[in-house]
Amino acid sequence: MFKRGIVLTLFVVLLFGPLPALAGIGISPGSLGFESMLRGGYYERYVTVSNPQDDDVVVSVGAEGPVSKWFTMEPNNFNLTGKSFRLVKIIVQPPSDMPNGVYSGTILVAAKPAALEQMGSTGAVAISAVLIDATVTITDVELLQLNTEGVNVQDTEECRPILVSVSLRNTGNVRVTPTVHTEVRTADTDKVMQTADGTGEIVLPTKTSSFNFRIPAKTPEFVCMPIGSYIAETKVYGNGQFMSSAQMPFSVFPRGTLSLAGELLQLDSSSNITLGETVRVDGLFKNTGQLPAMSKLVLEVSQGGNLVGNIAGDEREVNIGGIEKLTAFYRPGSPGQYRITGYVSYEGKLTDRKDVNVEVRWPMSYLLGGAAIVLGIVVALIVLSRRRAPQAKGRK
Repeated sequence: MFKRGIVLTLFVVLLFGPLPALAGIGISPGSLGFESMLRGGYYERYVTVSNPQDDDVVVSVGAEGPVSKWFTMEPNNFNLTGKSFRLVKIIVQPPSDMPNGVYSGTILVAAKPAALEQMGSTGAVAISAVLIDATVTITDVELLQLNTEGVNVQDTEECRPILVSVSLRNTGNVRVTPTVHTEVRTADTDKVMQTADGTGEIVLPTKTSSFNFRIPAKTPEFVCMPIGSYIAETKVYGNGQFMSSAQMPFSVFPRGTLSLAGELLQLDSSSNITLGETVRVDGLFKNTGQLPAMSKLVLEVSQGGNLVGNIAGDEREVNIGGIEKLTAFYRPGSPGQYRITGYVSYEGKLTDRKDVNVEVRWPMSYLLGGAAIVLGIVVALIVLSRRRAPQAKGRK
């Protein structure tokens, strides 16, 4: 039986090849413990797979033992370049009918030289593998624990809503639905100006979740919250139970004080499609300003120098410093070369433009049909010429 936590070297000898190439890997941590899991529950941890060698390797990750079906690896097969590392998520989901107890499994991480993929069946290679002990403890004691990792209340302008961002981690063993209640008070008089509630999606055990919600600009007393300094007291609840609170200062500025800015980082689409298909164009947009921005991707489509389409995608809000993929679609009406120019429209402003080229081809069925027609005409001409040949010969 192999000793856990050490690197094993398995030699696969292939005929007519060069000297062996060694694939080495490192793993951290050397063992995994999944504690206080409920039956039918969820738990995830990460391991770092590193390649200390100069050569690229192909890595595969799997589970062994009687509880191997409980484990999922993301990713479970990947290339790792020389002198690099990658995180692998190990997910455990025990069945709902398992009794309490401690269960043992093994995670196997194996690596072989990437060059082997190109060598075919020749050469000799050394495959390295690491065995990691993994223990899963099943209990029926529910633990409700939700840690608040961050609360952010962003500055805003008069008559604009206030954006609240919350980041949470479920450190218990039950699914949690987070809710947040926020009171906005004036910084100088402590007067309550506005309240708001937000609800995030269900957070699985060991997972982190972030969500945003807005505090309306309009208050019970004012059409727009007055310009000034405020304190937002945010209380976080998990499944209705109080978890934590935080107080964050923010300001409401006059209109035009905060900047609106953004950048279209890249524009991507398929370079070749078939007539009848739809071109999907993705634009990667970054909000570099000081306010959230409602943003949409706009496409100008031209063929032969003529504008043949102007398309806008769905509008999405991009938070301050956020990077979002914005998408728009276009369906060409004829084959040929198309140039698609894209830019992002946000809060009345436009980014710089970027271009992509798309070639639209005739469908294969059209080509086969056309070829059949041409072939039929050729055959008909040949038959007709052969019928005329004896007649011409008889006139001589």
